[in-house]
Amino acid sequence: MTTWYTRLASYEDVNEAARALAGNWRKFESFGWHDRPTHRPEDCAIVYLENRDSDCLDQSNAAAIYAALHAWTGLQCDGSDVETQSHNHWAVGHVDGIVIRCLDAKGKATAAFKALHALAAKLDGYPVLDEDDFSRREQEAADLTWKSCYREAERIEYIRQHREQFEFHGLADMAACVRGKFFAGYASELLG
Repeated sequence: MTTWYTRLASYEDVNEAARALAGNWRKFESFGWHDRPTHRPEDCAIVYLENRDSDCLDQSNAAAIYAALHAWTGLQCDGSDVETQSHNHWAVGHVDGIVIRCLDAKGKATAAFKALHALAAKLDGYPVLDEDDFSRREQEAADLTWKSCYREAERIEYIRQHREQFEFHGLADMAACVRGKFFAGYASELLG
């Protein structure tokens, strides 16, 4: 599957990439954009970063992108080049992302777009922007799943079946894991 960042990273020239992405929203089917920028909307693009069903990786990468573009983020009607927006769809619920001004008045890539293009190149090479954030989110999701979706007997059976994942630091550590206080195995395996 081709992602937004693979398409964007395929352009080595940042100005060419900006021209290719600008106005992408005009190609969306059955799309009504009521809060689009009033000033040169054709120079802007919508990049969806996450949705109702996003996994930990999508959430983590979205947070890293929002943070990296923070300096340019605000309301486009106030002159900012990046605006966060959430759109709704009857089938998929909400989709969240950014509206980014790709081109300046001279037809060149904006600084915000150059930053997004650099992030796209990073993502195209390796799908995680912030390892620490991703690991934290994945562990939190595993802890919640372990606590909420498994009964104690199921936890014991899971530990027996996947013993190689677990390294307990004593009986109290193992007992706390069995009781659902935390998940001590490989979070990606539990969530996968």
